[in-house]
Amino acid sequence: MLSNAQSLLLEQTSPIYADWLAAINDLIDYQEASIATQVNGVIDETAGFAAGMLLITVIALIAGIIIAYTTVQRMVKPSVVNLKTRWL
Repeated sequence: MLSNAQSLLLEQTSPIYADWLAAINDLIDYQEASIATQVNGVIDETAGFAAGMLLITVIALIAGIIIAYTTVQRMVKPSVVNLKTRWL
């Protein structure tokens, strides 16, 4: 009797379970495609940000070098002038 009940249960639920699994797989495939599209959009956006950050970094580096050079020059020139006037 138990084997008859099990076989009846399997016969009735197996097609329903297979349909449910197929629907879940379709949903997963749809979500994967949607996420892949969104990820590609994010990658395109961030590529532009990386180039912009690199440009800003180079500009900041050049500005820092110029500021440091002019600051040192302004500090050194008065010292040299003061030393010359002391010895003259």
